[in-house]
Amino acid sequence: MILTRATKLLTAQLHVLCLLIVSQLARSTQDIFPKEDFQQEIQHSSTHRQLNKIYFNLRLYWERGYRWQESSSESFWCMTCVSHTCEENSSIEVKWCDRNSSRQQWYFDRNKIRSRGNKSMCLQRMGRSIKLRRCSNSKYQRWSELPKDRPFELQIPGASDKCATQHHHPKDNEEVYMESCKLAVISDTDKWVVY
Repeated sequence: MILTRATKLLTAQLHVLCLLIVSQLARSTQDIFPKEDFQQEIQHSSTHRQLNKIYFNLRLYWERGYRWQESSSESFWCMTCVSHTCEENSSIEVKWCDRNSSRQQWYFDRNKIRSRGNKSMCLQRMGRSIKLRRCSNSKYQRWSELPKDRPFELQIPGASDKCATQHHHPKDNEEVYMESCKLAVISDTDKWVVY
């Protein structure tokens, strides 16, 4: 009898949680797919959906059980260009997410991650650093495809040992750079999500 009552209560709580998640997804979809000045499309592949010319924020993935800066509360840290105009050679850092900031908005274009703050600038690996550079055919501007619907490691195509991350648990103004994925996993900062 007690087990049956507990099962019913748990089922009801799961139902409410699912409704909240669906509601949140519906709202966040409106933010992910803004009406903009060029065609927006999603290309489908056999493994995942690829983002193509759709503005999004790159947020450090967080899940229950993570403890960053002595807090277990959900955190919203997004990749941000340091300069206010996202000019060439600007470093990339994490800041509290702001979906209205063009400094935090990106789009995926032919395996490049372009800045919305300055559409001629792309994320480029320079040794361990990641900086904004004028978009080109450089192999250092190529990134693995970004799945829209699940967490991912931001990596070099064909190389799974290096990930874009920041040092230890995230806090304001920490630089994003390339690091061993194994080290990033220790701090729970190896994965990103489209936000």
